[in-house]
Amino acid sequence: MCLCSNNSEVSEDLISAIGEGGFRLTKFVSNSIDVLEALPGEDCSVESDKFDLDIESLMRRALGMLWDLKEDSFKLSIELKDNPFTRGGLFSTVSSLYDPLGLLSPIILPVKKLLQELCQMESLDWDERILDEPAERWQPI
Repeated sequence: MCLCSNNSEVSEDLISAIGEGGFRLTKFVSNSIDVLEALPGEDCSVESDKFDLDIESLMRRALGMLWDLKEDSFKLSIELKDNPFTRGGLFSTVSSLYDPLGLLSPIILPVKKLLQELCQMESLDWDERILDEPAERWQPI
């Protein structure tokens, strides 16, 4: 790919590069009107002539998260079930979080470490309620 001077050239080069591999981009979305106007309308997720970032706050799913086109930022929507405070319940809670970019790592890694320690405790059964010191370290996300 070349260094391009504008967004439409970047989008055209991207489509060309992906096309060389036998793929076709569809449902294209961007927070740049220039990019949307440079693409065929049938390949876009939103119509450029009806797209106004000053008015709309468009949210799209991307990489398992929400992308706010207006703010150009990712948002996470997490709904935790009320699992019992057991090794199994803790494992269920941690494994229910989808974080492909690792943005939740500062929160998830300490919980995974706690889960690892609990799994090494031979005296603790899978469905036995966790008590004492490990319980003090657990704070639901």
